[in-house]
Amino acid sequence: MSIMQVEVTLDDGTVVKRDLNQELNISSALLDDEIQAFPGQLCWWSLLAAQARAEREINEKTTKALEADLSLELRNPLHIKTLQDEGYRITEDLITSRIRSSESWRTLNKEWSQARAKELKLDAIVRSFEAKHDLIIQKNADRRQEKRLDEFNK
Repeated sequence: MSIMQVEVTLDDGTVVKRDLNQELNISSALLDDEIQAFPGQLCWWSLLAAQARAEREINEKTTKALEADLSLELRNPLHIKTLQDEGYRITEDLITSRIRSSESWRTLNKEWSQARAKELKLDAIVRSFEAKHDLIIQKNADRRQEKRLDEFNK
């Protein structure tokens, strides 16, 4: 699949396939249709980007909560005593490495990375649609100018 072929999974599980080459193309012959369709396109992609951002933020908070829980667990006097008995010197680096080596933390961190990648991709798509907006405005202004010139030349 090309980078310009995008699949989006909606909340209800529906997978929507979109061709960004087609959606970002501006047909001068169909400029009025482009003007009409554009707000809906930008809104749809912007909502997806906002949803991706919210998912990433939720994941980030869940990861931080897990880090706090694991840190408290590792700082428990009984756990510290066990680590010291095993010859470990208790440091922040040791606590951090134990947290980050836990399977639950690695799973959440992977999910965060995937959520961040999705967020960045959708933000890039929204920026592309914002550029399309500028081009539509310019093409529409050019069209109006051509009509004025045609009327003037008659």
